[in-house]
Amino acid sequence: MKIADIHVHIFPHKLAEKASASIGSFYGTHTAHLASVETLLPLEQAAGIDCCAVSSSATSPHQVQHINDFIASEVRVHPNLIGLGTLFPAMEGWEAELERIAALGLKGLKIHPDFQQVPLICRKRSPCTGPWPRPVCRCSSTWATPIWTTLLRSGSPT
Repeated sequence: MKIADIHVHIFPHKLAEKASASIGSFYGTHTAHLASVETLLPLEQAAGIDCCAVSSSATSPHQVQHINDFIASEVRVHPNLIGLGTLFPAMEGWEAELERIAALGLKGLKIHPDFQQVPLICRKRSPCTGPWPRPVCRCSSTWATPIWTTLLRSGSPT
C-alpha cells in the first residue's frame, strides 16, 4: 500500500525559515520543522510516506509565477512530489496562469482562504465580485485541474 501526504507547504531554502515562522504565527502555534524540501524528504521517508502533494500559497499577485516555477522545479527533481500551483484572488491574467500551471506539469491548484483573505463560498448577502472563485472553479473543471483548499479557521472569510 502506498501512503501519500496531501498537504505539505514548501518554500525555497532562503525563505523557508521566515515562511515557517510566519505560518506558525498566523495559526498561533510553533512549526516543528522548516518548510523546505531538504527538511521534508528525510522526514517523509522516515515516516514511510511514498509521495507528497506540495504547494505554497501566494500572498500577493507578484509571487504567483515565482511560486509556480519553484514548485514545478522541485517536482522535476523529486518525482515523489506532486506539485500544486497557486493563484492570487482577482489577479490579472489568472486564466493564462491557470493554463501555465497545467503546462508546467502541476497537478492541481491550492487555494488558501486564510492566507489569501478570499471567501471560499459566495453567499447571496455578500456576493463575490471579480474573477474569484466561481470562474476559477469553472476553468479548473474545464481543464481537469483539481482544487485543494484548507478548512477555514474561526474568523476567516467565508
